[in-house]
Amino acid sequence: MAPAHNKLTIFPWLDAPLYNRIRYPQWKIYLYNAAQKMCTSLDATGAYCLVARNDDWNAHPKNIIPARPATPGGTPQQLAAIRARPVIAMPAFYARAATVYEREAWKLEKENFEKFDEAETIVHAAIVESLSQGTIRTINTQHVAGISS
Repeated sequence: MAPAHNKLTIFPWLDAPLYNRIRYPQWKIYLYNAAQKMCTSLDATGAYCLVARNDDWNAHPKNIIPARPATPGGTPQQLAAIRARPVIAMPAFYARAATVYEREAWKLEKENFEKFDEAETIVHAAIVESLSQGTIRTINTQHVAGISS
């Protein structure tokens, strides 16, 4: 079965350099909201981890692990912390003598990776589509990988 290709469009576009500073905050909010709606079964914040700036990631309520006081039973105090971004990588292929469970676990991890990869592709395409040709040209000339970076 062929995968369903989704398209995402981010508004407002950052296609007019004169207005980009005005439009950027709304553009970023729209991007963040759209990303949070993708891959929600894989992470509490969806695909937000793919697009969020570090300060925005640290401020997101679902990423803050609250502090816990010490208990009389001897559990030490735990300080507040920030949840690390999820790392979704292609799993290593299972061994020839793998059990059915290991094969199915590999299949699930591979499907999760593919979901995140598809979300990353959709978000990347939407970001590039929302930029002006001049901005894309600047990115392509200043970075070795161009707009794929």
